[in-house]
Amino acid sequence: MVVAGNLSDTEFLSALSTQALGFGGGSLDLLVHSAGQHEPAAVEATTAQSFDAAITTNLRAPTLLTAALLPALRAAHGMVVFLNSSIVHYPRGGVAVYAASKAGLRTFADCLRAEVSGHGIRVLSIYPGRTATPMQRERYEAEGLEYRPERLMQPEDVAEAVLAAFASRAEVTELSLRPTNKS
Repeated sequence: MVVAGNLSDTEFLSALSTQALGFGGGSLDLLVHSAGQHEPAAVEATTAQSFDAAITTNLRAPTLLTAALLPALRAAHGMVVFLNSSIVHYPRGGVAVYAASKAGLRTFADCLRAEVSGHGIRVLSIYPGRTATPMQRERYEAEGLEYRPERLMQPEDVAEAVLAAFASRAEVTELSLRPTNKS
């Protein structure tokens, strides 16, 4: 089932968490946060609107959804996955707001892990390299580069990494992924 909505709308986030709880009967095995907002700009060209959009999508929404779903995750001894960005490890100019929002997400995940690991909830941060998504297509176009999705990781590669970490009996806390560039 696909649910579309605005992650900046607190009422939508509440309805989304209620709907998620309805599927699991009060328990939730796996919560994956994969939405991202990226509007590159130099610091002096950053608008309040683009700042708010990045913080709302990349940090506020995952925080509020996780908080609402913690009882269900606790009941299932579930796992929370945050699809972060390699920008956290490799910062560069022109993306300060995006990088800051993702660094905040990393810190949130680390703090959450400290709070919930004693309750059997695992927390994973994944830092994927360039993945063939519409956002990457836009990034390549903005950078004047040829977009060749076959040279990038595929969304399925990231999903497989999530499922492997979920299936593991060990707690995987961080995972960096890179395309192999075999194509």
